[in-house]
Amino acid sequence: MGNTTVELIAIPFNVKSDYAKIYNNKIFTISKDDFTKYHEVVKNQNDAIISIGLLTLPIKMRPQKKFSFDSEFNFNSTLNIRLKPIQDDFSFNWQLGAGLGTVGLNTDNASGIEDGKSTDVSTATVLTGFMFQYRNVQFGIYSGFDWINNQENYQWDSHGKPWVSLGIGLNIFKLNIDNDKQTQDAKKQKSCEMGQL
Repeated sequence: MGNTTVELIAIPFNVKSDYAKIYNNKIFTISKDDFTKYHEVVKNQNDAIISIGLLTLPIKMRPQKKFSFDSEFNFNSTLNIRLKPIQDDFSFNWQLGAGLGTVGLNTDNASGIEDGKSTDVSTATVLTGFMFQYRNVQFGIYSGFDWINNQENYQWDSHGKPWVSLGIGLNIFKLNIDNDKQTQDAKKQKSCEMGQL
């Protein structure tokens, strides 16, 4: 009539543990129906505590003199540290990053610019912030500093001064990671099954 039971072996406990005497090197048999009904895949909350990523911020708010907003190009690499898994699909993360971008200079925010003229200059950025992630969706608040490489010519008001920004993102790699994890979990589960009677 087919296999009706499943044989399992526990992942070995430390030999100094009391559980080692009970579970190590022993095979346990349960019905296949119970195994199918009650088994569950346990997510390892220690996975990917530290990761790296890419970040672009569409708008930066600069509080110098008067509040101004920049929407110039910027591209940053980040180090992400997961501080707390709040629940299965929701995590709280701290990020630290650096990158390159551009900023538009004009007579309102810099010296050395002719009246009615503007110019784009390159910036170097350092930033930090906190990011909340729910499943594939990410929301973050960031602060940092920008420097231009020709400050002696333009005297930009915001050179080396703080800015703040909000970011919204989508983890496009989540699906692949989950698929890999499910494959790994299936392998782990199969390795625990010593055979079916």
